Amino acid sequence: KIYDNLSSRFSFIVLSQRILGSVSTYQFVYKKCEVPQEEKYTLLYGNLPWEEANDLWLIKLNEVMHTYTPDYIWMDFGQRFVKESHRKKFLANYFNLAHQLKKEVVVNTKGSFFPKELAVINIERATMPDIQKDVWVTDFILGSSWCYDKNNRTAIDPKKAIRILADVVSKNGVLLLSAGPKADGSIPIEQVNTLKQIGKWMTLYGEAIYNTRPFLSYGQGNTHFESDGSDAFKQFGALKLGFDKLNSNDIRYTTKGNIVYAIQLGWTNKKAPTILKVFNKEAKAYHIKNIKVLGSNETIEWKKTTKGLEIQSPTIKPAKGEFAIVYKIEIES
Repeated sequence: KIYDNLSSRFSFIVLSQRILGSVSTYQFVYKKCEVPQEEKYTLLYGNLPWEEANDLWLIKLNEVMHTYTPDYIWMDFGQRFVKESHRKKFLANYFNLAHQLKKEVVVNTKGSFFPKELAVINIERATMPDIQKDVWVTDFILGSSWCYDKNNRTAIDPKKAIRILADVVSKNGVLLLSAGPKADGSIPIEQVNTLKQIGKWMTLYGEAIYNTRPFLSYGQGNTHFESDGSDAFKQFGALKLGFDKLNSNDIRYTTKGNIVYAIQLGWTNKKAPTILKVFNKEAKAYHIKNIKVLGSNETIEWKKTTKGLEIQSPTIKPAKGEFAIVYKIEIES
């Protein structure tokens, strides 16, 4: 049920847990890190003995759990520095509280600091090679950094973000976008503009994402992802290299009820039809009732061949079609 709850892909309360510095004294990131040593800065900079730092980590989590009971507590990789006894206690506290409240909750693990049987695998800025049995999570940066960088005011291309989203969801994953707010808490305008563009596409075509499940195949195409040899998440199958190459030759599938969504990752001006190969392989026995393109009023011509399902693209590009277009394929019950 926890995995089903997460995979519904609706918005829900997430706590980002990054109380790490006090446990590790920052040495896992920085060497010879210099911070103020005055007593008034002790908690701010984590200048605590290791035992006290571990206790503080658990105290802060308990406070948040009992005050807000978040649906999802997101954990960064530094939890591996926390004592195993404290990690076990946190999981027990979180799940027991949820049980008392009759609420389903989720926690992730970046690495192996929590058992995969209890936590959702989280791979940073990456995808999986194929459909995964259990739901997984990936995090991407909305801006140029995990935090606000006044010297690099950029944001992810919304087209790229939508294509990554389609790839992730087609493989039973969930995408988190991390905004980098300014010191006053406001989100930089370039990140806001990207979110608005993503929202416009989702408003038009979100039915291909929300409440969907993976199809018999995640998709097809000429873009091949590769692992980063230095990536800490490669042991979980994470693939980081290739997102910039996703294009209109790449298709990703999702499904809901008797509907299959074929998401074409970009607009193609070619007159040649698109061939969905899955319908001559895993979905060969499926009988198709109707096909349309979301956002288009054109009648879509299609036929099944020995190569798969042959679909003629609309002549006029649907709104935001340069991001991705969606074929809605109705299957006979």
